Amino acid sequence: ELEVFAALLRMRDDQISELQAQILRLQGKASGGDGSARLHSEGAAFQHAASEIEALRKEKAELERLVLAKDRQLQAVQSVDPSMGDAPALQLGAQAIQLFHDSLQRKQNEMALGKENQELRAEVDRLSAKLDELEAANAERRSEVKELTTSLAAKMQKIFELEAEAEAVQHDQRQASREAAAQLEQLRG
Repeated sequence: ELEVFAALLRMRDDQISELQAQILRLQGKASGGDGSARLHSEGAAFQHAASEIEALRKEKAELERLVLAKDRQLQAVQSVDPSMGDAPALQLGAQAIQLFHDSLQRKQNEMALGKENQELRAEVDRLSAKLDELEAANAERRSEVKELTTSLAAKMQKIFELEAEAEAVQHDQRQASREAAAQLEQLRG
C-alpha cells in the first residue's frame, strides 16, 4: 500500500512538473505575443494550468499525509516484538489508540478550520454587500452633488448677470445725473 502511494506521489510530481513547463512555455509565448486574441487564449490556458497545478498540489499534500500515516502504522506494526507475548499486543493497541486519537484530532482541526472558513466567507459576503450598498449610496450622492453644482452655477451666473445689469443701470443713472447737472448749469449760466 505504501508503494502505491509513493508511485502516486511520483506521478503527481511528474504532472506538476509538466504543467509548470507548459506554463513557462505559455509565458514565453505571451512575452513575444503578436495578437491580443492569441494572448487571451494563452492567458486562459495559463489560468487553467495554474488551477490544475494547485489542485494537483493539494492532492499531492493529501497523498503525502496518507503516506506518512501509513508509514507510522507500518512502523508501529514492525516495532512489535512477537517474542515478548502479550506486551507487544498491548503496545500495538496503545499505538493504534494514539493513531486513532491523532486522526480524530486532525479531523476536528479540519472541521474547525472549515467552520472558520465558512464564517470568513460569510463575513466577506456581508462586507461585499455592504460595499455594494455604500457604492450605490456614493453614486447617488455624487449625482446629487452634480445637480447641486449645476444649480449653483446657474444661480451664480444669474447673480453675475443681475449685478452687471444693476451696474449698468447705476452707470446710466450717474450719466443721466451728470447730463442733468450739466443742463442745469447751462440754464443758470
